[in-house]
Amino acid sequence: MTVDTAKVPGRRTLRFATLEEMLADVETLAAGPVRTLGNWSFGQILDHVAMWLEFPLDGFPVTIPWYIRWAVYPFRGTMIRSAMRPGFKWGERDAKLVTPQREVPTEEGLARLRKVVGRWRAEPQRHPSPLLGRLTPEQWEQFQLRHAEHHLSYAVPG
Repeated sequence: MTVDTAKVPGRRTLRFATLEEMLADVETLAAGPVRTLGNWSFGQILDHVAMWLEFPLDGFPVTIPWYIRWAVYPFRGTMIRSAMRPGFKWGERDAKLVTPQREVPTEEGLARLRKVVGRWRAEPQRHPSPLLGRLTPEQWEQFQLRHAEHHLSYAVPG
């Protein structure tokens, strides 16, 4: 049964200042029992967050139509600073490229996330966002943190 993630009660409220702070939260969760409130396992959440950190480094597999980019552009700053709203659904074709398509063990997702945070610090290149266009390194990190906060809010101790 699929959970309507827009209506899930009990999510954590998170606000990370750095990728290292986000990773510390993940490490704490991974050290003990963790349950998820949405449709993905903890390993899938970690893998998804890592995947989206890789896209600015390696390139994005999806494109966004110009008219959506044009409509969103005035709200770039708000989107970078503000919490992401739950319940977004990708189209079927793009969902296969950017969301978990298999079960991911927690250890595997955590290893991928650790690796990409290291790459994020070591590699300066960033591809433009398919939605927001070119971002400064600081904007990219803040946007990635908002994304991580959103998904990790569905992972709770216990």
